[in-house]
Amino acid sequence: MNIRKAVTITTALLFLLTGAMAQTGSISGTVIDGGGAALAGANVMVEGTELGAATDVGGNYSISGVSAGTHTVTASFVGYESSSKSVTVGAGNNTVNFSLAISALAGREVAVIGSRFAHAAEDQAVPVDVFTAADIRRAGYTETGQVLQALAPSFNMPKTTISDGSDSVRPMTLRGLSSGQVLVLINGKRRHTTALVHVNNSPSRGDTGVDLNAIPAAAIQRIEVLRDGAAAQYGSDAIAGVINIVLKTAADGGTFSVYKGQNNHIAEAIPESANLYDWVGNGERYEWNPTGTVDNTTNFTAGSEAHITGSEDYLVTDGEQLQIQYSNSVEIGNGGYLMVAAEARTKEASNRVGFQAARLYEVNSDYWSDDEAETKRLQSGTDWYINPKRMIWGDQAKNNFGAMYNAELPVSDKRVYAFGGYTVRNADTGCYTRKPNQGNKTWLSSNPTGFVPHIQPTVTDYSMSTGIEGVFGSWSYDLSSTFGMNDFHFNMLSTNASFGPEQIRSYDIGGFVFSQLTNNLDLTTQMGNIDLAVGAETRKEKYRIYAGETASYANGQAGTNITGWDAYTTSDDTNGVAYLDTFITGVNSNTAGGGCQCFSGFRPSNAAATQEANRTSFASYADAEMELMAGMRVGGALRFENYSDFGSTVNFKGTARYELSGGIVLRAAGSSGFRAPALAQAFQSKVATNFMLDDDPESSTYGQTLAFEVGNFPVDNPFSQALGATELTPENSINVSGGLNANIGGIRLSLDAYSVTITDRIVMTGNFSAGDSELGIKIAELLAASGVPEATSGRFFFNGVDTKTSGIDIVAAYSMDISSLGNLDLSFSYNTTTTEITEVRTPSGLADVLNADATLFDNQERRTMESSQPNNNLHLTANLSKGNWYVKYHIWRVGESLSRGAYKKDHDDDGVNDSPLSDAAIADNGGSAGGTWREWTRTYSNADGESVTDYEWVQVFGNKTIMDLEVGYDLGMVTISAGANNLLDVMPEKGAQPGSGNNGAFVYDGLSPFGMNGKFVYTKLSFNF
Repeated sequence: MNIRKAVTITTALLFLLTGAMAQTGSISGTVIDGGGAALAGANVMVEGTELGAATDVGGNYSISGVSAGTHTVTASFVGYESSSKSVTVGAGNNTVNFSLAISALAGREVAVIGSRFAHAAEDQAVPVDVFTAADIRRAGYTETGQVLQALAPSFNMPKTTISDGSDSVRPMTLRGLSSGQVLVLINGKRRHTTALVHVNNSPSRGDTGVDLNAIPAAAIQRIEVLRDGAAAQYGSDAIAGVINIVLKTAADGGTFSVYKGQNNHIAEAIPESANLYDWVGNGERYEWNPTGTVDNTTNFTAGSEAHITGSEDYLVTDGEQLQIQYSNSVEIGNGGYLMVAAEARTKEASNRVGFQAARLYEVNSDYWSDDEAETKRLQSGTDWYINPKRMIWGDQAKNNFGAMYNAELPVSDKRVYAFGGYTVRNADTGCYTRKPNQGNKTWLSSNPTGFVPHIQPTVTDYSMSTGIEGVFGSWSYDLSSTFGMNDFHFNMLSTNASFGPEQIRSYDIGGFVFSQLTNNLDLTTQMGNIDLAVGAETRKEKYRIYAGETASYANGQAGTNITGWDAYTTSDDTNGVAYLDTFITGVNSNTAGGGCQCFSGFRPSNAAATQEANRTSFASYADAEMELMAGMRVGGALRFENYSDFGSTVNFKGTARYELSGGIVLRAAGSSGFRAPALAQAFQSKVATNFMLDDDPESSTYGQTLAFEVGNFPVDNPFSQALGATELTPENSINVSGGLNANIGGIRLSLDAYSVTITDRIVMTGNFSAGDSELGIKIAELLAASGVPEATSGRFFFNGVDTKTSGIDIVAAYSMDISSLGNLDLSFSYNTTTTEITEVRTPSGLADVLNADATLFDNQERRTMESSQPNNNLHLTANLSKGNWYVKYHIWRVGESLSRGAYKKDHDDDGVNDSPLSDAAIADNGGSAGGTWREWTRTYSNADGESVTDYEWVQVFGNKTIMDLEVGYDLGMVTISAGANNLLDVMPEKGAQPGSGNNGAFVYDGLSPFGMNGKFVYTKLSFNF
């Protein structure tokens, strides 16, 4: 090749290369908000290409390799209106800056759940409620759970009483499903659950869940509630929906507030014709009222009588609350902040107990003179006086302190964040009375009038999350680690009768602790018109039971050889206490009950059973959304999870949203979901005293509330194994929902219908009790082999129930200017939900046992799941503001629910009524029974294949209207307000089931959506800075 030819070729190549380089360029610039602040993580795309970038922490972006010519460049960011600009690209760099406005979202709330991409709540394909700090502040309640119940249409948090740990950590429900089927996030990160399993009276019986009240309301900026299944997006537990609590930031300023209130309830006068001892039989129950004079008869041989004369309506002022809240932020580093919030609250007990209409002192005892003790039990100042209000039927007393922090710090082109908190709660709740005539529970020499044990738990909660966000190429990433722990430590103020006579003292009875470590990597990007997110999660969980002191669970054998009431000693008793020939009173049994009364301690064997209660899991997911065509957006998600204890599961979700003309949007979603069995369910091990209604018509104690020592056995215990228990597996669900969203004439309306089908639901069996029936004899043998000899009844967890839950949600809002009266904001929400049990599976060990199915998941358990919650809720709120004044008026219409307990209805041919209440007395919705009643039936097959139908009477509760009112004066820096919750002092229906109310002492049912406190009045003073 000659030189001239080489030069010619080289020149041509340089010319071509230069031309090619001249055909591409780059685009760079910044993205800021209307106030000039940089928007980190904003997406900038070149329309019609796959070129794009995300902004760094300074709002800067750069896109290279853009072909020459005219292009449209679009910038978008969560919660802001997208902006597009035209740019002609030539050689070199081309600058395009964006300023995004938030005005397009006026009147709408940005949500970060429901979709991993930028959407306001109204723009999503699933229903999302967003409640702001102003909504929370004006709700008029102190606890986070109460606030949500007043705001969210399908959220419930019923109040329980004498329910052990459930009084301290209240269970919640969403769309009729239990607390374990609701996922809770903090700033978008998974929140750990409580260590407690709800084993007593609540719709979440047998389930765990998050302690919402461990999150101080003072730290909350907003609450987002996704009312749809989302396990494919967020993982286990998200069957009913997801609650995301967003913490305050530097932009929220500082607050300091003091809240003080108390119950102002009127206890009605007791009619002079009422015989207190007849409150069991005639359904007439009254709260104890100290006004009036009691006239007791002196001879109880033929029957007890006590009448009150001169009784009047009585103002009860209890349940006093004092709450102090503080939140503020400080600047750290260059552009960072640290927000700290703290909340301290004290609450006294509320008590709505009635008179215990039964003999508490035995007739003709050697310890007291004939009937003197019983006739003087209501005479203050005597040795035999028993204050009816020593037993508590109502809200427990509690002290609560909680603090949370939220921080972020820009570091180079990244954002480092951290948040967490600490909460400790000390509570005090009463148990059932230990009466002086209960021989194996009370030593008369120590407690001659009996006593009331108290459960005094300490609940401690820790959480901490750290993470880093940044941009890598066209991807935004979020890498985080979250740790949480919940410790439920029980103490009892009680006695252990088996250790001999002693005064009431405090016992450390042990407890349980649950911890969870979650690591997440989340990546998001845009590929053309597709929003894409992928990620992975690892989780490690641990559950432990720790034992109490020996005397809290042991049997000291004192009283073993004592027969009858009385005994003498000339030296020491079996506990080493000297009596020096003193006449003492033993227990009315030849064996005193072991363990401290009401709630015996956790044993070392219980603790040993949880030493392997650990598990790990791994998950990966993909989530995408795209504009399929003009006005229509579709989405899909797929998630794989693998657990070390039960294996793998794959779940999906699909969504669609279509915008019609006239501001109407149609939306639909379908998904599968799952809920992993809680470690506390798989390893629960405990014996406790439970009081249950005897509903066996053939029993001599039919219609009475009896004490049973009930053992909760893990699935690997010989008792559970013999009855067919197997390793727990996940619950599985299918969610289908559809609805619309509209803005018509300023009215913002959403309507959604939903159906949730759950298979293999984890539940606790009914109580299998020893007895003389075929089933009872088998249970006695199994209990003897269980390793827990004191248990007289046993239960365990199993995947045994399939359910279908369906309902409708309606939410509407409207704002108007009513001239001289000011601005009026109206909000309306309505939910109706029904749950039906479609199948109950009988474990193999019970398949051939007659009538086992009736106990496995008995009628009371069925009603607890299907109908113990209101079948509908309606909320209407009006906020009127003018100048510095505002008025909030809230109406809550509570729907109908059914009693869990019931009485058999006479359907035999022998003409003998199977119920202590006559059919006629119940059917007329009154009579001697009182209350409103309904027939309830259930048909099933027994072990012989025969069809059996139960006919029962159940009491109808609900259909109550609660009104709240608050008036405030807002000066900006200072706000003064006063209000009343339950303004009209509405109370639940009185329980009308004889025997189920502890001989009339429990006037109202122990499970009420709004409690039994009556009217509550409060004042609040807030400073804003």
